[in-house]
Amino acid sequence: DSGSLVSAAWYLGIAHPPGEPFYLALARIAQLVPVGDIAFRTNLLSALALASCAVPLAMLTRAAMREANFSLNAAVGGGVLSALLVLLGFGAQLQGVRAELYSLTAFFLIVALASAIALKGLRASAVMGLLVGASAGVHPLLTVAAIPALLVARVLRSRVSGRDVAVAMAACAWSFAVVVWLPLRALA
Repeated sequence: DSGSLVSAAWYLGIAHPPGEPFYLALARIAQLVPVGDIAFRTNLLSALALASCAVPLAMLTRAAMREANFSLNAAVGGGVLSALLVLLGFGAQLQGVRAELYSLTAFFLIVALASAIALKGLRASAVMGLLVGASAGVHPLLTVAAIPALLVARVLRSRVSGRDVAVAMAACAWSFAVVVWLPLRALA
């Protein structure tokens, strides 16, 4: 997919279904950076997105360890999490150095999870909605698969009202509106 994503971003076209408009828009901006060739510039987007995942992951780990007071259960759970991250590390490294969607999707979803845990009330709902909408504009299927975990994290951290749901839905729709680009571009 990397070649088709690079060329679709260059021409601001449509790659393959479902279209990935948010990724293509960001990739086109990355292609304007005057370093290396076009493919290298697009690969930088994936590398930057993957590297940026470290910050919210570190924040989540720190918060989990603080809440667990470094107990034995937390150490065992942390060991299991570390082993899982090592196993997933090769796949992340592979996807993080080429023009692919997974790094950017992971970044949006990890930041959404960190927002669900770190923020409360309407602010958490709005930030999560924006990030979920942006993630769905990159890779809808992975985003839909992550929504239950995000909802559980949000509900466990603070009370959710009808206004929270409305704000989250509006923010999600606003950032997901980038998909309007697809039929317009197809007509062109």
